[in-house]
Amino acid sequence: PGLPGVSGTIGVMHLIVVGLSHRTAPVEQREKAALTDSGARALLRAVVARPGISEAVTLSTCNRTEVYVRADDNASAEQAICEVIVDHTEISRHELDCARYAHRDERVTAHLLRVASSLDAMVVGESEIQGQVRVAFERAREEDTVGPVLDNLFRKALETGKRVRTETGIG
Repeated sequence: PGLPGVSGTIGVMHLIVVGLSHRTAPVEQREKAALTDSGARALLRAVVARPGISEAVTLSTCNRTEVYVRADDNASAEQAICEVIVDHTEISRHELDCARYAHRDERVTAHLLRVASSLDAMVVGESEIQGQVRVAFERAREEDTVGPVLDNLFRKALETGKRVRTETGIG
């Protein structure tokens, strides 16, 4: 459990992403969960203010709203993320609970690589997601909610997405 090389005196750290997307929610719910730039910034600040959460990035597009965090405990982090999403968007807790998904630890990496490579897009190969992932990462860096783990994860995801677009015919 946890991430290789991410342990020490503070204990094992975990990754979790909680979100909803075109795969799990109708457009009406996705619209309720969508975040403006200022809303995403406020959500980032709120989520890292929660105990046990040390890093966060939020990705909000027309097809998905996701919150990636590094946390001490996945279960309490998942609960905190859900509360913050409901507090900072127009989606109700019931709607979120019916449409959300959560990936933990290594599955977070696999999920983000699929998203950044446009393999999890409504139209596979669409080109906008790469820029949206970059904007989400830069926003979190500006808000100082990115630490070494999410920094490395998002840099690798952006590199992978670029390679997929340049070395395959996916686009």
